[in-house]
Amino acid sequence: MISCGPTPCKWPAIRYFRTLKKGTRRANQTLHYRVCAIMWELLYFGAVLVLAACFALTEVQIEGPDGWAAKLPTWRLKGGWFDRFFPGRPLTGYHLWTLVFIALVAHLPFAFRVPWTWYGEFRAIAFVLFFWVIEDFLWFVLNPHYGLKRFGPRHIAWHRATWWWIAPRDYWIALTIGIAFYWLSRREPPMTVVMTWP
Repeated sequence: MISCGPTPCKWPAIRYFRTLKKGTRRANQTLHYRVCAIMWELLYFGAVLVLAACFALTEVQIEGPDGWAAKLPTWRLKGGWFDRFFPGRPLTGYHLWTLVFIALVAHLPFAFRVPWTWYGEFRAIAFVLFFWVIEDFLWFVLNPHYGLKRFGPRHIAWHRATWWWIAPRDYWIALTIGIAFYWLSRREPPMTVVMTWP
């Protein structure tokens, strides 16, 4: 059961938090909803962070000091509209299929009988955008060949052409769109999902 409405939430701490406020039943339900919503949001962003860190460490092992698949045996597409979306770097087969893979992972809950809704779709899109910003940043932070001190256009040739202030342009655009989609996903009305097995 997944619920942040009047029905009981399965988070263990909910009963404790509900005892902190005495008053009407409606007031207790409001507190219950807020605490449950906060817990789900912490779980969401915690999952994004953990998965991004794991994937970043995997890519560090694959690419080493040569970012953007510079020395990997993969195809590369340059010129035309590719340069508009990926200025200063080509679209590689490696990156295309990792993008597709993470997009599919974000939609896995729908394959496990979680009802599809537009709100859920917005949340999945936001997950993908947040994931790639955090993963790309952690690739530099966790990479022994870079680290936080070398996170700048001087050391990152493939982001140099689109560096905005303290981060690449892609970060700012992805975060802005991701926040918008996540805000839209939070407008979903409370619902209860009961999982049954044949």
